[in-house]
Amino acid sequence: MMIKEQQTLSEKILDYFHKHPGAGDTLEGITTWWLDMDKSEPSIKKVNHALEILVKKGLIKKRPLHGGTILYTKGSRSVGSRQAKDSWQLAVGKRRSEEGQGG
Repeated sequence: MMIKEQQTLSEKILDYFHKHPGAGDTLEGITTWWLDMDKSEPSIKKVNHALEILVKKGLIKKRPLHGGTILYTKGSRSVGSRQAKDSWQLAVGKRRSEEGQGG
């Protein structure tokens, strides 16, 4: 997936949490309802990747529910739009440097 697309998805997710701080949903719910995307495998994978970056940065939380369903909720860190964008860029930059060392 292109970096710009990941950033856009991440910003939309964080924007939703900023507007609805008590919100929480599953991967499928975020994909379908928050981002208005179809539930195709490529869409799910793209959103899952964006969510994982945000979880690693502490911007959102991943909470397992009974039966194995995962609920994503607001993290302990602030999700203001400027800070979210900066945090996302730091996460992607770190990921790129780790991937470059893997060979």
